[in-house]
Amino acid sequence: MPLLRALLQDLGVLLVVMGVYAWANHRLAEPEARAFAFTTLVIANLALILSNRSRSRSLLASLRAPNATLWIVTGLTLGFLALSLYVPGLPAYFASRPCRWPNWPSHSGWGWPAWSGSSSSKRLDLFQYPQCA
Repeated sequence: MPLLRALLQDLGVLLVVMGVYAWANHRLAEPEARAFAFTTLVIANLALILSNRSRSRSLLASLRAPNATLWIVTGLTLGFLALSLYVPGLPAYFASRPCRWPNWPSHSGWGWPAWSGSSSSKRLDLFQYPQCA
């Protein structure tokens, strides 16, 4: 059963990343859409690490338990993600181009309209998403 659970979780991450890329590809240039999907993949994997820390305790209870390695890995992962997106030359190596900092909050909230309970596709078009430059 643990293997099946892991496969289902990974399949869920795959579907989310594919959905994010499809969503971003219609609203952003292709390099920004790649960066956005890559960021989603990294964050989703961190979320899997956090959610699978304990089967018997809640997420909050498991986060309260001291675990220096978890926070080192999380910090390094987020640091390398930032480096891969914002150090000059590295985004080109990954065939991506990051959004500017002021634009990330609007892009990172991409799922809010879809999860707000509205099934209307017009609802998604009400929001203006700035283009990355």
